[in-house]
Amino acid sequence: MISECQSAFLPNRQILDGVLVVNELIDLAKRRKDKCMMFKVDFERAYDTSSMSVLVNGSPTDEFIVGKGLRQGDPLSPFLFLIAAEGLTKLIQRAVDIGSFLGYKVSNDIQFHILQFADDTVIVGEGLKVNFFKSKLYGINLEEHFMAAASAFLHCGVDFIPFRFL
Repeated sequence: MISECQSAFLPNRQILDGVLVVNELIDLAKRRKDKCMMFKVDFERAYDTSSMSVLVNGSPTDEFIVGKGLRQGDPLSPFLFLIAAEGLTKLIQRAVDIGSFLGYKVSNDIQFHILQFADDTVIVGEGLKVNFFKSKLYGINLEEHFMAAASAFLHCGVDFIPFRFL
């Protein structure tokens, strides 16, 4: 049985269930002295930061930054996020299915490879081998010196969009 946990989106589950699972996996790996990699990703939603102004007596105020939260009248944003999160889950599942990624094996029947709760994702596995020789860094609207520094830090090359292979 392959396990994936999307506790924030399942009925009769608490958001802290995902946190408890991660803590249990950490404890288990430490006790068994297993190799285990966890990559925590916090997705910044498109509506996390925006600017707006309000009308006071018919005149707009100066714009101000709105932090975290939905903009009024933007009902598609959460659905777009869910589509992206579900797509990532399916990509990880496909990598597990073809043997490109090994999740963390809890028992013969249970293996975790991705845990998702709210806008946080934890990818769990025995480890990743990155082929930095074949890895490329792509930047959009980033300064050349920033890309060069990031490339040097990651020990990979810089390339340009469009790229030929995914």
